[in-house]
Amino acid sequence: MISPTVLLSLLLIISSIIPMGLVGEGSSRAFDGTIASGEYSYHATFSDGQFELHWEVEGEEVRFGMVGRTTGYVAIGFEPVMLMEGADMVIGWVNGSGEAMVYDLFCTGSFGPIHLDIDLGGTDDLLGFGASSGDGHVTVEFGRALVTGDAYDHDIPSVGRLKVIWATGSVFDPAVMPDQGGMGSVEMDKGGSSEDRWSLYFYTVAMGIGSGSLLISMAIVRTKNRDGVRGWHIKLGWTGTAFTALGTASVTVPSVYGGHTPLVLGIGLISVSLLMLGAYMGRRSIRKDAAQGIRRAHTIVSMCALMATVVGLVVGILSLL
Repeated sequence: MISPTVLLSLLLIISSIIPMGLVGEGSSRAFDGTIASGEYSYHATFSDGQFELHWEVEGEEVRFGMVGRTTGYVAIGFEPVMLMEGADMVIGWVNGSGEAMVYDLFCTGSFGPIHLDIDLGGTDDLLGFGASSGDGHVTVEFGRALVTGDAYDHDIPSVGRLKVIWATGSVFDPAVMPDQGGMGSVEMDKGGSSEDRWSLYFYTVAMGIGSGSLLISMAIVRTKNRDGVRGWHIKLGWTGTAFTALGTASVTVPSVYGGHTPLVLGIGLISVSLLMLGAYMGRRSIRKDAAQGIRRAHTIVSMCALMATVVGLVVGILSLL
């Protein structure tokens, strides 16, 4: 019979060997909520270090480690269909008692809502998790199978590209936008990330077309044959307005989620507002009984709109550099 002293000694030895954390049933390593140097083979960084993703494929399982520059929560979404819609998500934080709170979720709309997999009829497929908080950062580790078989999980490839969305925030509330967030992809067998910049490219091109159309529109109306070119003046003006509006719309969601500087969205909204005001004044200025003040105001507002779109074009180009 083993004496209590020997049994206590064995327990102390075992507890010193096994790190604290939640270990999944099929997982070979503990999830202690901290990431040691060299613990993961691959990693990717987003938004100048606002969010980091580490991962390691082990047979039919994958381990992830998220690090966010926040004191609240960190979240990752795999393979969204449109914006957030269809994203297989994991969100985690450390509560006031120091406990790790990590959840397996699924997003059913472009801007939410987010549901627990089990509330949708799926399963919680996290093999284990752990979390820690300190020095202005939150670290969350979790594991899952590459292929879970759950309708509310996406398969994680061991090689190739994986599309992701990420977010960090102060307090998790499905009704509140995160403080920071973005879209991109990671190379599962190589490491590294590529942030989704298509919206910024589109914004820049659209602002370029918009400002060019407006410039030509304003130039031709100053010719001697003003009445003859008025139709083209109006068409080009609306073309410039349409492209400016499309460019602004393309960066709205990334800007709200912190993916782009708010200056990009702000300039776009100012440009569209000035263009719509200019169009309204333009319709009034072509009346035969229109006051000279209306025509002058139309010209001034149109000039301001043109300058705003040019500034938007310059900001877009600088943001891409």
